[in-house]
Amino acid sequence: MQKKAVLVAITAIALICMLVACAPSPNNIGKMTATKSSASIAKADATFDPSLTQTTSVLEYSGKDVDPLTLVKCDDPDATITTKDTIDLKSVGEQDVTFIVAKDGQKAERVMTFTVRDTHAPEIKLQDMAPTVNQGEAYDVRANISSVADPVDGALLFVEAEPSSKETSKDAEKGTQRFYDEGWYSISGSVDTAIAGTYTITVLASDIHGNRATKDFSVTVQPAAEEEAAAPAAAPTADVHQYVLNTNTKKFHKPTCQSVKKMKDKNRQDVEATRDEVIGWGYDPCQNCNP
Repeated sequence: MQKKAVLVAITAIALICMLVACAPSPNNIGKMTATKSSASIAKADATFDPSLTQTTSVLEYSGKDVDPLTLVKCDDPDATITTKDTIDLKSVGEQDVTFIVAKDGQKAERVMTFTVRDTHAPEIKLQDMAPTVNQGEAYDVRANISSVADPVDGALLFVEAEPSSKETSKDAEKGTQRFYDEGWYSISGSVDTAIAGTYTITVLASDIHGNRATKDFSVTVQPAAEEEAAAPAAAPTADVHQYVLNTNTKKFHKPTCQSVKKMKDKNRQDVEATRDEVIGWGYDPCQNCNP
């Protein structure tokens, strides 16, 4: 009996030692709790997979500001979206924005790409679509141009000839890369005011991203006014008089001549004519009244 009691005591002591050795210390209990908590969060974040979509991916080049948060939406209405990134609308090309989607302490990161593109051509404004100038007068075609400007960058520079482009790729033609150091415009055509006629002038403009615009106008050179020829002097009006013809004697007289009173009625003829006309009829002037 004594040996059996000793064996039971030894077995009990061994069990107690095993329990003491296996029991976690207070520090170990904290570490295990923290490890379990981190694992739970990691597992939760891994399962948080919100869907974030763009309301638009292409933006127009401008001098305005845009809030990236207005360009995306989440399929979970209870989630919040934040970002520290911005979009520069004055810089064409692709720009990445990182968004953080959060809900109930869980977070997910989403990167969206936006493209800033310049699609607006310069604007050309003229004083007159069909100006006229008098032959021989001076005329400056540039004076007919009110303004040539880009909607964003403002007035363009006048150049005699088209400058060399910086970029010739397909993307540049779509307004996603810089094409020239600065916007410009040129004029083709000329006006010779020494020669009357109609001349066509073309204005060509390009912004820094290669967007172009053209506008034509016609200049009419009017012929110089010719001096009116002096009117010919009016021929003197011939003097017409009343005469009395004596058809018998072939003499003509003034109506007041004394010979008219002696003239027989059958030989008398009253006329209105010039002296030369009467003489041409074969009559001689009376020697008394000298008509």
